[in-house]
Amino acid sequence: TWPTPVTMRFIPSQAGFIDIVRTDRAGHPLIRVGEATASANRRHTVLHNGEVGLRIVEHLMAALALHGITSVRVEVGGGEPPIADHSAALFHEALVQAGTVSAPRPHPPLKVIKPVTVTMNHRQIQVMPSCHTRIEAVADYTTSRKGFEGIGREHFIWWEGDDIAPILTARSPWRAVEYKKWAAVSTLFRPFVGIPAIHQRLVEYSQTTEHPLMTNIPFRQSRGLMYARDGTLLPPNGAPKGPHEIAQHHMTDFVGDLTARFGHLPQGNYLLFRAGHLLNGYTADALVEENAL
Repeated sequence: TWPTPVTMRFIPSQAGFIDIVRTDRAGHPLIRVGEATASANRRHTVLHNGEVGLRIVEHLMAALALHGITSVRVEVGGGEPPIADHSAALFHEALVQAGTVSAPRPHPPLKVIKPVTVTMNHRQIQVMPSCHTRIEAVADYTTSRKGFEGIGREHFIWWEGDDIAPILTARSPWRAVEYKKWAAVSTLFRPFVGIPAIHQRLVEYSQTTEHPLMTNIPFRQSRGLMYARDGTLLPPNGAPKGPHEIAQHHMTDFVGDLTARFGHLPQGNYLLFRAGHLLNGYTADALVEENAL
């Protein structure tokens, strides 16, 4: 990860909680998922126990949730888990290799008991009761690559019991060159930091969605692209792994953000339209405030 290497270990636990331990801090403070504060910004989610925090936890949380793990000790030697290729694949592979066993839960799993809809800046999440967990994601995007420019829409549905690998291996749409080699600085801040080696350029597109459950919701899509100082477009970290990678990654972040808040993903039917960390956090708040769990 960047800027310094981080070591992380999964350790079996009988505590009945996901406990994160910061081994790089004196006394090895513990962050208990579900009890610690989970806060989201536009780029990631942070867990904090009032003394110490851990940022960019969503991919780790998603891997644990989709593997059905609710009791584990995770030792992290830094302020964030390893980022790897901007997906949860690293954690997924480690958990597959380690294996899991069934164990009693200290608390019954949460279930959605009434519908909740949250809308923010032309984005929306709908949550409905269901006897099985189902997630549907719609992602509109723009692309600008050498020799190709266009817009598109991705639509992906995942049911409880389906293969979790496509979700956990989907990389962030903000794929950039390795942070160890380059420093990405937003165009907005260029006057204040001199001439950076690379800057981000946002490509925007607006239209009205025709999704049957979300009619007439205007939206604007921004996608981060990397350019060198001479204006040459830098390639992302590899080609997309599949035709639904952006929608699948939205699922990764959503599952991880809600797990960071509740300790697991509540059973329900979720419809995500251009979801993001802030909207995911507001949805978790709404589920609590409207007594929907």
